[in-house]
Amino acid sequence: MGSGISNQPDLFEFYYGHFDGSSCHAKWNGNCLVVERSRGGNLPTASREVTPSEDSWNTFWNRVGEIGCPEWEPEYFSAHGCCGTTYWSVRIAKGELSISSRGANAFPGGGSLGPSMEFQRFLAAYRVLLEG
Repeated sequence: MGSGISNQPDLFEFYYGHFDGSSCHAKWNGNCLVVERSRGGNLPTASREVTPSEDSWNTFWNRVGEIGCPEWEPEYFSAHGCCGTTYWSVRIAKGELSISSRGANAFPGGGSLGPSMEFQRFLAAYRVLLEG
């Protein structure tokens, strides 16, 4: 499980992207999160490695449980997804915990005009990891 921090994930992959091509992709490589950002196209325009602290992981896992992410449906899609689409995907595993969910212009807890409050809370928990 990486460098000995007990709260590191077995799997962590998160993607969030907009129709205009701007996107963020984060993937756990066993030691750190590799975060790639793109302003458009398939190639990342910026990449960095982040090693979240044990406290950051603790906060993340607690918030994921509070939000109810393990109960998210596998897919959320809006019937109005032809233009201006926001795509997202979450695949996370740690021990017994497993989250695999994705969507296009639809989010857990509602929100077809933008991210729901529930999804915004997940984004805030994710940002805790990026702070290291």
